[in-house]
Amino acid sequence: MNLLRYSIRRIMAMIPILFGVLLVTFVMTRSMPGNPFLNPDMSRMNEDYIAMLTDRLGLNDPIHIQFFKYFQNFMGPFFAWAIFIYMGAALIFGLYKTIRFGFNRINPKVKIAEVGSH
Repeated sequence: MNLLRYSIRRIMAMIPILFGVLLVTFVMTRSMPGNPFLNPDMSRMNEDYIAMLTDRLGLNDPIHIQFFKYFQNFMGPFFAWAIFIYMGAALIFGLYKTIRFGFNRINPKVKIAEVGSH
């Protein structure tokens, strides 16, 4: 029970840190001058096309809407990978325990080597 409480506290402490890192990176990228489409390599682009791209990417939106979209784009893949990794680890651990339990039921005298033992 103590381990569960400790893990929950650590995860809860991670949330403001993650939010702060996201906020700092967002502010740093948005405080750079200019527009991504105003570099010399893109001078041949049509002004209407640049306006359409700027609108499509949400660069004309208010700053709080831009941050919300930035946060959503970050958290979507983050949680998807976290769940994928958690489920994979749980599956592997569960299979290990099942196989170990099965071998002990078949022949309790034979011990399967523990992970990390020599």
